Amino acid sequence: MKDKLAIIVPYRDRQDHLDVFVPHMQEFLKEKGIDYTIFIAEQSDERPFNYGKLCNVVTKEIGEEYTYFAFHDIDMLPINDECDYGYPESPTHLATNVEAHDYELPYPQYFGGVVLISREDFEKKWNDKNLIFDLTGTTIGPLRLPTLSRLDPRPDYSSTFSIVNIQLTKILKNTFEIYGGVKNIFDFTPPKNSIARSFDPFDKQVVFDNSGNAIQNENNPYALTFDPSYVFASNQGFRFFFGLRYRIP
Repeated sequence: MKDKLAIIVPYRDRQDHLDVFVPHMQEFLKEKGIDYTIFIAEQSDERPFNYGKLCNVVTKEIGEEYTYFAFHDIDMLPINDECDYGYPESPTHLATNVEAHDYELPYPQYFGGVVLISREDFEKKWNDKNLIFDLTGTTIGPLRLPTLSRLDPRPDYSSTFSIVNIQLTKILKNTFEIYGGVKNIFDFTPPKNSIARSFDPFDKQVVFDNSGNAIQNENNPYALTFDPSYVFASNQGFRFFFGLRYRIP
């Protein structure tokens, strides 16, 4: 059976990118001899964008004739033949040489942008003796972030980041499940200064003018107030978990 590629593109409110992405991919793959379909997975609600869930939904809804997947950011465009969309023997990261990242990885653990993975690897579960292994994750960013003023030293955009989790489940007599694993295996947390003036949550050390604006001084050189609204990811890093679950017959 000939391999068939599903290019899965999580999407919301980026019509300008979409108008460029589809014809560019069609032109790039035109003479590559790859059988493919582009799936645009749109999130229509206003909840936080869930890249991973959109990818998972498409993989479950499309037919078994798709033997491998490309999880693809809509603003990532291949420009030369180093981007090989052929069938991958193992999970393959294509976005390793990106102009927006100055042609280098934004951080060593970065595994986003464009990822090729076979259906077999994606759906791989260790079912021998009722033992199941699951790997889940999301890649997010960059995100526009709310700074307090022009003096605020925090960047206006977050870096691109990935949250990846693993879980191992053992089924006992088809009744109980013992499970455990690791969340956030790359130990990503937002910068320590994401909460401005975290040491002064009631602004007792902040001097204000008559209009209620913070005044820049020696003890507050950026004229900041306590501000947790900038936090864009969980502050919980690498951590273990385990539990016991009862399966109702």
